Amino acid sequence: MNKNKKIIFSIATIVGILGVAALATFTYKSDYFEGNLFRLIRQTNTIQKIEPVNIKKVPVKPKKETTIDRLKPDFSIPKIEIPELTIEQKLKIANVHVINLPSNDPSRSTYTGNVDMGQFITKFYQSYEDDFDMLFVFGYDTDDAHGRGNGVSDGFFIKDVPANLGKVDYCGTSLGLNCDTYPEKLKYIQQLPFWNYTYDTFPTFSFLHEVGHYWGVGWHQAGNDQCYTNLGMAWVNQLLENGHWTERFQAGNTSTLTYQTNFLEARDPNNPLPESTVWQGGWLDNGNGTFTKNGIFLDARREGLKFNNVDLYAMGLMSAAEISQTPMFLVLNPQELSKNPATAIATYSGTRMNLTLDDIQNLLHARGTCEGIGPNYYYTGNGDRDLQGRLEFSNNIHIGIVLIQYPDNPVTESHAYHLCKIVNEEVVNQWNNATLGRSEINVALSTNTQNPDCEALFPGPAANYTPITEIGGENQDNDNESTNNDDVLELLR
Repeated sequence: MNKNKKIIFSIATIVGILGVAALATFTYKSDYFEGNLFRLIRQTNTIQKIEPVNIKKVPVKPKKETTIDRLKPDFSIPKIEIPELTIEQKLKIANVHVINLPSNDPSRSTYTGNVDMGQFITKFYQSYEDDFDMLFVFGYDTDDAHGRGNGVSDGFFIKDVPANLGKVDYCGTSLGLNCDTYPEKLKYIQQLPFWNYTYDTFPTFSFLHEVGHYWGVGWHQAGNDQCYTNLGMAWVNQLLENGHWTERFQAGNTSTLTYQTNFLEARDPNNPLPESTVWQGGWLDNGNGTFTKNGIFLDARREGLKFNNVDLYAMGLMSAAEISQTPMFLVLNPQELSKNPATAIATYSGTRMNLTLDDIQNLLHARGTCEGIGPNYYYTGNGDRDLQGRLEFSNNIHIGIVLIQYPDNPVTESHAYHLCKIVNEEVVNQWNNATLGRSEINVALSTNTQNPDCEALFPGPAANYTPITEIGGENQDNDNESTNNDDVLELLR
């Protein structure tokens, strides 16, 4: 029995020791190790008088925390590198479509370097819908490196001109002779070299001049002077010059489609006038057999020049009844009496011949006889302007502007800025001015380019630009250009 008691006691002792060890281990590993363990030790000391055990505190490594909850949302937008626009892309925003054609492009003439008109039309309408009444081409070439042209040639395109005023249909390009094969809305293509011109210089005036030719005044050929004289219409030879008015014709205004008098003198040796008549301006009848010409220098804008009443009638912007309310006259055989180069004012003697719209219509009728082109070419019926069922468009014209350039001679940033100003500001405003506020032109290539900001597109040239009037006034500018008048005037032919 004693033996059994000893065995039972031993087992109980072992179980007790194991329990104490388990309890110590549990409290050591737990978060309340320090407080509970030493409270247990104090209780044990009170009962058994046992000295406290010196237990070394072991630091507990914190659990590794996930960083997912600590992540802050990143609202920053990564920077995107926006490529800088090319000059051609900027010009497109500025309503100038650029066509780059190398010298060996098949559409260029081998001999002149100019672009075939038919292929030009094809190239343009690969990028745009048939929504333009006219196309106007600037041929860009700032130097003589190519020694050739850079415009549109090898054809001519004009259609739907009102009857009795011009060529109704004349479509002769590589696309064919039938105008029906061309874009339906397109009626006319014209052009002008851009060379070294800058804003406030000649292209603005020339643009108006060339667009105005759609309606006239190609009603006279210089080689037929004698025929008009034989018909008792010698005045015709002083009214018109090679598809232009002479400045001697006054019909409300001196027309922007006017040639200076000295052009006429080149074929009229019996009536010479000094070269000073390269001035262009209005002639005032003094009522005593003399006329005062308030000239306008060959400056850039020529804001005093507008379309005359016959031009406006041809455009459909003035009625025949309204024309009859404004006197029209031609100064025959003028002779210079005095001049003031500083003011561009001169006085002439001459004979006044009053004209009416009937006289202009009779001129067109006579052309069929004098130039052998047939009575129905310009003049039919009673001679009134006749749309022949076509829609009027001259009060709101949509014109597409195109720049043709050699890729190895690209337009400069400065010239691009000036072209932007010419197209979107000068041309638009001056057209409205020249038509007496009766017509507007729209040069937008798309709905997204209605009002381009030239200064934002070309900040460098814009910052350095000084208008000519601020540099030295109009007279200084005219003096600078006077040495190149022959080249300038040739553009009007």
